[in-house]
Amino acid sequence: MMRNATWADLRATLEALQQTVVEEIRAYPFPIPACDAQFNRLLELRRLLPDELVRLDAVSRNVGASVEAFVQSSPCHAEIAAL
Repeated sequence: MMRNATWADLRATLEALQQTVVEEIRAYPFPIPACDAQFNRLLELRRLLPDELVRLDAVSRNVGASVEAFVQSSPCHAEIAAL
């Protein structure tokens, strides 16, 4: 998905992922066991995505930077690629 993406495309993808994570956490069934890996990943993404948006703003100003390299270095790369 990110092969010919622009920085704006990547920003839209990260923002959509952030919104999806918030909605999934909100709709997650109760009770939530502490060992629920899916829920824990959602919490981790909720923590990571604001930082990734800040990092995107910084990296996108670098003329030599590429969207693909950004995605590959992201701790959210699997979720970004899935969108």
